[in-house]
Amino acid sequence: MTQALRCFEETARQGGIRRAAEHLALAPSAVNRQILNLEAELGLPLFERLPRGLRLSSAGEMLLHRLRLWRRDERQLRESLEAMRGPGSGTVRLAVGEALSEAVLPPLLTAFRRESPRASFAVTMSDAEGVLRALADGTVDLGACFNPAEPGPARVVRRFHFPMGAVVAPDHPLAAAERLSLRDCAAWPAIVPDASIADRWELSQAVQATGVNLMTLAECNRVLPMRAMARAGLGVAFLSRLDVLADERRGELVWRPLDEAAPSRTVLAVCVPSDRRLPALTEALLERLLAALAEIAEPGALSRRRA
Repeated sequence: MTQALRCFEETARQGGIRRAAEHLALAPSAVNRQILNLEAELGLPLFERLPRGLRLSSAGEMLLHRLRLWRRDERQLRESLEAMRGPGSGTVRLAVGEALSEAVLPPLLTAFRRESPRASFAVTMSDAEGVLRALADGTVDLGACFNPAEPGPARVVRRFHFPMGAVVAPDHPLAAAERLSLRDCAAWPAIVPDASIADRWELSQAVQATGVNLMTLAECNRVLPMRAMARAGLGVAFLSRLDVLADERRGELVWRPLDEAAPSRTVLAVCVPSDRRLPALTEALLERLLAALAEIAEPGALSRRRA
């Protein structure tokens, strides 16, 4: 694929030249120049330039569709060639949210490699929008993301629920309890998620229901600093168990369920493309991913395996 087509495809995928340039590690002016040159070569506009950004033109939509078909054919050819190397050969392409990168993926891929030593992996870290987009354009065959919007061309295989709880350092006085109430936590500084994290809604519901006032030490838009502050003993963080599972396994944090926690809105959806069959190797990894998540998700809160 030419550089101009890559710039066009990534701009269409990202919805703008600046974000496309970041993903391509190019200057925005270079990406824009490639698109302008391609439009001049084709004699047709590929994007409509609007005050709020870019929108694909009819010609752009047709070109993007053809590029996705080309990627699908290329991937199928690659899979056929890899299969000729023998059973268990091939590359599994997946896109997942950040929370899975530490606690779930490493042990999962390690165990899978023991069974299929010829397998390799192409892993993309992304938010829900990026995961669904990668499934739609054929970049990946397997995705897992939190609270996705309407999956569109992707199909949700199973949903897992991860309720919010209290997170403290192992030597914290609250760590000895099996369960905690919000009133138990109120005596300590609170490390809370902001509105961009799903756990914030559950925490707000619990606070409203109990009338307990938390002493907020820090409000964060990322899970990583919340975990670090809790490990340092600065207070009680409020997160799902999946967010801190790697710390739990290392003995660096303790997660405890909250008595007042509202029904979980933190939903992890495992998705596959709806318009194509999975390669056998990807199907095998999917089964193991579902089993691994079922072990740590909230009991009794799983959707069906298949529609």
